[in-house]
Amino acid sequence: MSIFDDIIKNIERGREGLNEGLPMGFNRLVEYLPNIQQGTYYLTGASAKVGKTSFVDDAFMYNPFDYLKNNKDSNITLDIDYFSYEIEKKIKITKGISRALWKNTGLIADVNTILSRGRNYCEDELFNQILKYKTYFDELEDIVTIHDMPDNATGIYKYLINKAKSNGKLLTRVIGKSNEGIEIKRFDKYIPNEPNKYWIVVNNVELEVNDTIETNLKTELYLEYGELNEYDGQISLGNVSVRPTPPLFVQSPNPFNTSGYFTGEIALNVSNGIFKNQVANNNYVEGDSIDFNTVIPKKIKQKDFFMSIIKMFNLYIQPDENNDKNLLIEPREDFYNNTIVDWSDKLDNSQVIEFLPMAAIDSKEYLYKYKDDKDYYNDLYTATWNESYGQRKKEINNEFLKNTNKTELIFSPTPLVGQLDQDRIIPSIKKYDENNGQARTESNIRILYYGGLKSCNSIWEHRGSLVSSTFNTTYPYAGHFDDPYTPTLDINFGLTKEIYYDDTFYPITLTNNNLFNKYYSKFIEEITDVNSKIVNAYFYLTPGDIKTLSFKKQYYFNGSYFRLNKIENYNPSNPVTKCEFLKIKLATVFQPTTAIINGGTGVLAGENTPLYQSGMIQHSNNNIINSESVRAFGSNNHIDASAKNVSIIGSNNYVTAGSENVTINGNNNLVSGAKNVSLINTDNTEVINSNISYINNEIQGTGTIRTVNINARVLESVRTYLIDTSAANVTLTFPTTATYGKIWIFKKLHSSHQAIINAGTNLIDGASTYTMTAAYDTVELQWDGDTYNIISTK
Repeated sequence: MSIFDDIIKNIERGREGLNEGLPMGFNRLVEYLPNIQQGTYYLTGASAKVGKTSFVDDAFMYNPFDYLKNNKDSNITLDIDYFSYEIEKKIKITKGISRALWKNTGLIADVNTILSRGRNYCEDELFNQILKYKTYFDELEDIVTIHDMPDNATGIYKYLINKAKSNGKLLTRVIGKSNEGIEIKRFDKYIPNEPNKYWIVVNNVELEVNDTIETNLKTELYLEYGELNEYDGQISLGNVSVRPTPPLFVQSPNPFNTSGYFTGEIALNVSNGIFKNQVANNNYVEGDSIDFNTVIPKKIKQKDFFMSIIKMFNLYIQPDENNDKNLLIEPREDFYNNTIVDWSDKLDNSQVIEFLPMAAIDSKEYLYKYKDDKDYYNDLYTATWNESYGQRKKEINNEFLKNTNKTELIFSPTPLVGQLDQDRIIPSIKKYDENNGQARTESNIRILYYGGLKSCNSIWEHRGSLVSSTFNTTYPYAGHFDDPYTPTLDINFGLTKEIYYDDTFYPITLTNNNLFNKYYSKFIEEITDVNSKIVNAYFYLTPGDIKTLSFKKQYYFNGSYFRLNKIENYNPSNPVTKCEFLKIKLATVFQPTTAIINGGTGVLAGENTPLYQSGMIQHSNNNIINSESVRAFGSNNHIDASAKNVSIIGSNNYVTAGSENVTINGNNNLVSGAKNVSLINTDNTEVINSNISYINNEIQGTGTIRTVNINARVLESVRTYLIDTSAANVTLTFPTTATYGKIWIFKKLHSSHQAIINAGTNLIDGASTYTMTAAYDTVELQWDGDTYNIISTK
């Protein structure tokens, strides 16, 4: 059967309702995960102690089991293998009893209470409730096999593969043959004996500090810089005895220092083989010194880095006569001086002086640029202008020349980007993914000019890791300009055709003091002038001439001034030496100028000034995104340019000017200038007030569940109150006012005494109080801005 036939068969199953899957029990989650599907791998990950195991237990064990228990006419059967190496099976089922008690009766009893650990005690009432669940958990045990004994990956694999073979067919396909002619087979697909059987395998493994891991290692030690070293002894890493099976990767901030993730020791007895040490990124905090070598990207060679700096500033290099370990480095115009050496009497007039046109050996086009990169703004600029950001091209007026002389750096350009609601200008390296959201991206190495602290019109908070937070009205600026609004230098080679900020906050006065103009323009003008020549002549040179030789000086002979370029094959026994000089027209020294730009209408020293562009685009599916701090998944969503921190999953939603911190999961909603708004599973809703949440089209207040047994004030941070009246009457008093639309639920847990809801200075459906007398009485109340309304009772 072909792949297409398999797909058609699966489509037909879906049309018959057989692909609906097993519900996980989370109604909001099903919008993103269409129930538990056969042949699907689900990975749950999060920080420690946030509820991963509880979520997995509910989603992949209890809720599927409950669904089939309540739908006995379903043709689906269930088989669960739960590998629980974190929690033994008895404790896991005890936790399940705690879950059942809360879900069905509202009783709160943790494992310690159920098992009467420490000062906790399982009272008769609780014990009698627990006994009611014997049948439930006996039936669960018929379906769920909990594996809590130590095992390894091989043991788990053998168990699962044998069980799979006993319940279906494992089909393989031949993908080739070995050198010995033996067929090489790979897994193709699995055909179960019972197509409607769901076999769920849960593997819950968590390693804690001081866990013991044992494996074997045969290794040679490769250090960080790739040097092979012999190693004999131990490496102390943590309080775990490790004999790893290769390949072993130890990953920590500093694996040879116990200040990393480990707090004790690991002993590695290394004999031979390969040991690879992968060090994670270090985290820097205030006051730390940063080793420059650690922040240069991998695969950057010293010579390439150094040569790019030389190319940027057209640097000339010569050895230091007084210290052979020093190099003297300076820009071309600083390298040459006006000292004149007269070699007229050294010229061999018996030989012809050769004059060659310099332009004849050069190119028609001289291109100076940074290396192209694929981040959003570089791509946008290149697609718009068919050139690299910040490049400079100089064409020579000579129709006989064809070649291009390209000077390219290893660095990539970094466009500056404005922020819509404040005046900070930020160098930007980012991508926009296919779902219209900002995303980090790998990038080529960059080089920026640090312009120091710049003032800004909005206060921002610096949250320190070692010091308290500070609020600032200046920000550290770096970019290709030394200042984004009034630059005096530019480390691009030339003016760009557009910039991604404008003069909303301040006038922009740009400079033409860029790399090309400052370091190359005079050079290019001189070597490409029609009167510039390469001159070859022969001179009588003594050892003293060679000793005092300098390429920095000017040399005079034959009635003109020249610059020495090359000496060929000097031999003291035959002092007539061929020398190559440059006879050039001295060009005008570059003088920088500035001009106020007006979004492309100005001119700066003969060049058009840049256009103002926002850098924003209309993404796919007609989502109009005018701000960088928004994401939209869906179609026809419109977000105003001033809206900040907006996330949308859905279609035809509008977020207007001034809105902030908006989350929408739904369709056809309108948020008009409101802040802190959440619309979850909500459609066709208009929000004009801030601090509003809707879930399933129902307005919510923020909150949690709280059990109370004494008089207290009602808090907005609580959603549901469980009122324990076993000892006395309990009165809960409402605040004078609350968030518009806030909902509370009150439930009385015991039959004795009364639970009284006091409206305070307001009313509850016209009364000052609402009283509950029976066990499990429940009332739902909502604040409409004037009074508390009874929404439902039970």
